[in-house]
Amino acid sequence: MMRKKFIQVDPSKPVLVSGDPERAHMLMCDDLDGIVYKKSQIKHLSELAEKLGVKMCPAKVLAEHPPGEKSIDGNLTTSIQLE
Repeated sequence: MMRKKFIQVDPSKPVLVSGDPERAHMLMCDDLDGIVYKKSQIKHLSELAEKLGVKMCPAKVLAEHPPGEKSIDGNLTTSIQLE
């Protein structure tokens, strides 16, 4: 595979090619033994469960990130995992 023969704008950050962020997220989910959802997704699922009259599956907060601080996958969210 041709791999990143590009000039880095910032030497402290690797050059990303198509699929790199997705592979990183998949590895993170594998390491955590579950799928990580954004806080807004969990909120939507909870509201939908309530509207449909079904029990929401349990979730656990993996990490709280201060406003503006990025999580491990680069999102400005709280990392939450369904149990």
